Amino acid sequence: NHTFTNNVITKGDVRFFKLRDNTDASTGKSNKASLKFIQINITNNTNTMSSYQFSYFLLQGPSLTGAEINSCIYSNNTLSGRIFLFQPLLDTSTMTQLKDALSISLKNIVISDNLKTVDTSFLYFFPIENGLNPVDCLSLIDQYSVDFDNLTFTNNAFSRGNSILWVYEASFFQFQGARVTFKDSLIANNFFGLYNFVKVTQKASSVMILNTQVINNAFNSSQFINTNYQKAPNSCQKADSDYTTVLYRYNYINASNFSGISLDSSTLFTLNNGFSIFESNNYENITMNNSVLLSTTFTAARLS
Repeated sequence: NHTFTNNVITKGDVRFFKLRDNTDASTGKSNKASLKFIQINITNNTNTMSSYQFSYFLLQGPSLTGAEINSCIYSNNTLSGRIFLFQPLLDTSTMTQLKDALSISLKNIVISDNLKTVDTSFLYFFPIENGLNPVDCLSLIDQYSVDFDNLTFTNNAFSRGNSILWVYEASFFQFQGARVTFKDSLIANNFFGLYNFVKVTQKASSVMILNTQVINNAFNSSQFINTNYQKAPNSCQKADSDYTTVLYRYNYINASNFSGISLDSSTLFTLNNGFSIFESNNYENITMNNSVLLSTTFTAARLS
């Protein structure tokens, strides 16, 4: 039950909370963290946007056994940065195992009325590998599952800055190596300029959108969902042994409504991370100018 409000950050990168690895010297093993944030209000804050980064919480290094963010309000901010930045240590010893993904749960999140947002990611989730595998070596299945339930995302405006510190594809949610799900959510009345709603980068991950309303949003040189697919090398080293995996990820868009959407030099879905299924969705009043509704390099797609 924490409030962070009416703050002005005039200079420098600021991390409000920071949790770094505290490796056990006797065993060389990283400690494991389990995180819970309940009733967090981040409102009416500002920094010198695009010149510096602000993070409310930064995790860097510990292994993560699970995390929950519940009942969080992020509203009326003019901040640049990564609000929740997770860089947990990836357990590479389990990369060939079929096991349940570790849960990162976000419930009842309200993100609204942020009308001057430049180069901000609310959640930036990038696991760190421990060096036993090449950076392009992928696990057999997603090791983490980031699940949004009842997200309210309304009346925001996003743009990309010009600072050389931010030479990347700006996205409000950014992930690597995690399955991402949006369920029972509302995404309405937002503007995206050179900005993505979701970016899954570098490593293939699955994306699901279930029973979600996406209405009255405008995209200018932007994308709603942007994913990449990277084929794993034939041999990924795990300790002193090799293994070969065939990797598939998927996209599942079900029972969702896409209406009143404006696409200007934009793409609603760029899905290059696996086969795609679109099922029982509604599309209406979509305006397109030099734009694409669905772009994919995969032929395994089903629309019904």
